Amino acid sequence: MNDQTDKQKLWKIYSILMGVMVGGAVLILGSQALWNAIQQNFTKSTVNINSASSDSSNPPSVTRSPSNSAQSLTTYNPFDNVAFPLPSCGDTKPTNSSAYPVSFYPVFIEYSEINLQAVRSKFCGDAYPMVRITNGKNAIQIASFISIERADAFKEIMIRSFGNSEVGEPRKVEWKE
Repeated sequence: MNDQTDKQKLWKIYSILMGVMVGGAVLILGSQALWNAIQQNFTKSTVNINSASSDSSNPPSVTRSPSNSAQSLTTYNPFDNVAFPLPSCGDTKPTNSSAYPVSFYPVFIEYSEINLQAVRSKFCGDAYPMVRITNGKNAIQIASFISIERADAFKEIMIRSFGNSEVGEPRKVEWKE
């Protein structure tokens, strides 16, 4: 009789532990799914992919150089979750007049007809060839962003695909055009 009671107690303990383990696994998996959904929604809401115009006026004297692409592969990039290609890339001008003046940081890759076709078909349909004022080089402007951090993050995506990219000097917009 004592043996039977011990078996019942062990069975109850085993059942409780299994329930806790299964419940914990469900909680962990559910938390991971929820976290992924939150990250995707955050990315969709903060990565507003629309092009800014490319008029130039009074850019400050700041230059950015390409960074090490191996380093970029180890950090989170908000553009990793964007469903490219898009018809237009970049940040839109703020609608609130108190946000002005605002600076837009352009992202470039080296010009070639192959690069232009590839960036338009794989990333941003409105990318266009131009001659950069600061250095006189032919380039492709892909997008412009309000923050240097977003421009750098987008540049890293371009480096992965094209092996080169650069954030140019910011263009200051004094008022909503």
